[in-house]
Amino acid sequence: MKVNIRVNALIAFFFIFVFGFSNLSFSDTFVVTNTSDSGAGSFCQAIIDANTNAGSDTIVFNIPGTDANYNAALGVWTISPVSELPSLTDDSTFVDGKTQSDFFGSDANPNGPEIEISGLNAGAASGITILSAYNVIRTLVINNFQQFGILIEYSGAHHNAIKGCYVGTDVTGTQDCGNGFTGILVYDRAKHNVIGGTLLGDGNLASGNGWSGVEIQGTGADSNLVIGNYIGTDVSGMLALANDRSGINIWSYAEANIVGGNMPEERNIVSGNLWTGISLLRANYSVVRGNFIGVDVNGTNTIPNGHSGIAISGSYNIIGGNEPGDGNLISANSVGIAVGVDSMNTIIGNYIGTDITGNLPFPNENEGILITDGAHKNLIGPGNLVKFNGTSGIEITGENSIKNIVTQNSISQNTGAGIENVLGGNLELAPPTITSASTSEVSGTAVPNSTVEIFSDSDDEGNVYEGTVTADAGGSFHYTGTLTGPFITATATDQSGNTSEFSEPFLIETGYTISGFARYYSNSIPVENASFYLDGQTTTTGETGYFSFTDVSAGNYTLAPQKSGDLGGSITPFDAALILQHSVGLTNLSPYQKIAADVSGNGGVTSYDASYILRYTVALISDFPVGTEWTFVPVDFDITDGNWASAPDTISYLPLNSDKENQDFYGIVYGDVSGNWAAPSLGKQKSGFVKVEFGEITRHDDNFVVPLRVNGTAEIFSGLLKIKFDSEHLKINDVVLAEEFSVAYNVQEGYLSVAFAGAKPLTLNSDILNLNFQKKEDLNSSVVEISEISFNQGGIPVELKNGQLILNNSNPTSYNLSQNYPNPFNSTTKINYTLPQESLVSMVIYDINGCVVRQLVNSRKAAGCHSVGWNMRDDRGNTVSSGVYFYKIEAKALDGSSVFSKFRKMTVIK
Repeated sequence: MKVNIRVNALIAFFFIFVFGFSNLSFSDTFVVTNTSDSGAGSFCQAIIDANTNAGSDTIVFNIPGTDANYNAALGVWTISPVSELPSLTDDSTFVDGKTQSDFFGSDANPNGPEIEISGLNAGAASGITILSAYNVIRTLVINNFQQFGILIEYSGAHHNAIKGCYVGTDVTGTQDCGNGFTGILVYDRAKHNVIGGTLLGDGNLASGNGWSGVEIQGTGADSNLVIGNYIGTDVSGMLALANDRSGINIWSYAEANIVGGNMPEERNIVSGNLWTGISLLRANYSVVRGNFIGVDVNGTNTIPNGHSGIAISGSYNIIGGNEPGDGNLISANSVGIAVGVDSMNTIIGNYIGTDITGNLPFPNENEGILITDGAHKNLIGPGNLVKFNGTSGIEITGENSIKNIVTQNSISQNTGAGIENVLGGNLELAPPTITSASTSEVSGTAVPNSTVEIFSDSDDEGNVYEGTVTADAGGSFHYTGTLTGPFITATATDQSGNTSEFSEPFLIETGYTISGFARYYSNSIPVENASFYLDGQTTTTGETGYFSFTDVSAGNYTLAPQKSGDLGGSITPFDAALILQHSVGLTNLSPYQKIAADVSGNGGVTSYDASYILRYTVALISDFPVGTEWTFVPVDFDITDGNWASAPDTISYLPLNSDKENQDFYGIVYGDVSGNWAAPSLGKQKSGFVKVEFGEITRHDDNFVVPLRVNGTAEIFSGLLKIKFDSEHLKINDVVLAEEFSVAYNVQEGYLSVAFAGAKPLTLNSDILNLNFQKKEDLNSSVVEISEISFNQGGIPVELKNGQLILNNSNPTSYNLSQNYPNPFNSTTKINYTLPQESLVSMVIYDINGCVVRQLVNSRKAAGCHSVGWNMRDDRGNTVSSGVYFYKIEAKALDGSSVFSKFRKMTVIK
């Protein structure tokens, strides 16, 4: 499909641009030393100097605390121009507001940037105007200008980046100090610009402005990227701080722009705006994916936009996508998605009207999706979840709104119809008529030769897409397959692409269904392997915590969950400490925590319970007096501080005479007062693969460092390795994991066993583990090989690519620069390198902007294996800030000719 080829090429370009941009360096530096409007040391003069100086420049800030416009209470220096600042007209200028805290020696404003550019005195002006290319504006507050906060305009303004700025708010990111027009405008042929980014601190806050937060306008304003920003909220992403119009407005023939991405760090939060969240007006070939629109940063609370979540009047736009993370969460707005006038748009894989889980109602006030004003030939589906909306799930209205395909979505529990064709929409194509249905087949009639989609639902919509069949020339259809029920519905799509409403529901003649989820009380993690009993029937929850009883006859029943084991180390002395604090009034426990704390089973919470927990943690006792490891409480039970001790652990049906969904329970481990239980299945990975191999050996005298490299696509949370080695000639000194995972190892009879685990997945495609061997005596050669390996309890397929190597006494045969370890790190790290011959060696650390941070090596080195450490300090002895850094080795032969050069990346965290 032509549009997908174009969009995929655009996404590939942006990946190269965003991640390659950090390698640009800015050579000449101009220092802002005061907050004056003009003159030496002013921001205005620095821009003039940068424009005058050909080539790349950096504008840094080093304003003293004695400056008249320093607000010590807020930790902010305010620059208030009395007229419009000069435009950036020379390419490659880096305006780096972050340098003020670096020079000042502390983070003066922990709530945001230290440099504020205020337009209160500037008259009819914009804040910063960019007319050139390859510029970066980073970490500034830009507010109170009568026109635009940041203006990027005309064809010369390309490949610019706006990062970490507050545009339209105060310096805390919580108050409205809006610019009169749009916060950030990309205008009139300006293209290939990036608003935001994926690294920590790259995202902008664009809120409180008089028009839109971010706007891309005009013919030729193409191929721009908006990622990782908060637009219409405060800096927390939890509260509204509205732009007066749209959050993001792409319009007037701007094309091929991208908003968001399928990684969480690319997600824009576009909520709380007075008009539309994201508008595509006379805009084509754009992609909106992975964003939260109308909800908070966690997707668990609503921050509505006043009009539509997304409004479209253009063609060939894609909302969502097929890949994980592509779908947008669009909820709590007036309308979820509104499409008018134009054609060939695709809406795929989005959550519309729900929270982030898809289970809780965050309804859009009216339609989930509205197709109107002659919009035609649009595709809705597959994979949209359209639930809980205030009127129709999907409405197609107007006699010219035709040939719109609705396919393979989950549409249910909307206040109005699931699909509603009105006023001639989709020709008001007649829906199918189901004449018979069972748990295994459906028959009926529909428009001749139409495509009939079969659904199951609890009412009259289409919650579960079951399959597709084609009606014959006479209109009859017959579908065979497993059907969920209890009601069966169907839609028809004619050969012109008009999709009907849902058919009348047909009730399958069967028994009732009881279903629900078991989740942990403190964190809603699914409780796996819980047994549910229903008067003689039994079922067990899977990884999602879901259970279901089907075909249950009418009668009286009691639903009772039970579970043992899978405690996961959740009971610790900290739980006893919480009980003691509660007993003396230092903290309050929730009703669910009190149930967990009552291990004695006497209906109270006392230091007596704490003593049992302490004895349990050191294995003096193996169980509690309460007599069971787990208990369960129905979620619908109205638990309070007064009734927790009598909370039920079952649900009764007296009688069962209808389907019972959402029969959910909270699971509680006795003794887990802190609620830190995590299911063992969280470490499992059912998709992806990894390849494992030894990396290049580094030798230091009698010591060998052997890296283990893992490449692949899976998420690794834990691993178990068994490595065979020659224990007569080698011993293990240490095992070092490259990331902050917990690691343990043991050596027995020539085998090294290594186990590791962590809460976040390992970074793949790199050295994850270093094995440090030391030879015991003369060593000609010795074999080291991997004998056993598994990840995530065996849940990931593993290909052993190079599982054997030989350690010997010879010098290295090639130059090599190893990945530093540990990485990331927060104190010191070690860098190993090898030289096959005596060489002149230089090793330098650079920051993300290409500036030299530290010279680690600059000397003549003998052939062999070498190592150097770095303690996070620059050449001046100052500790560097968190972020991405690069280290480069250059080796020259003794005659001065270059023989080897290599870069690697490392990450500093604090």
